Amino acid sequence: MSNAQHLALHMATDASPDESSTGPREMLTVEQAADRLAVSRTTMFALIKDGVVPSVLIGRNRRVPADELAAYVERLIAQAGEC
Repeated sequence: MSNAQHLALHMATDASPDESSTGPREMLTVEQAADRLAVSRTTMFALIKDGVVPSVLIGRNRRVPADELAAYVERLIAQAGEC
């Protein structure tokens, strides 16, 4: 299993089983998102700035929806499979 697939599996199992699909979304800090991708904070901010990974502002705090981060990893896996 590749690192990206392992990460996607790990992220999928992080979801709370008590939350419905319409329930609250898990929001990550930029640092938490960077940790999940095993990249630097600077790289994570670049991915956000370039629109590769969506994020939202809550007050003055930037948050990355966990499901958007998982979708990004899935896109990476799909792109790797096309090579």
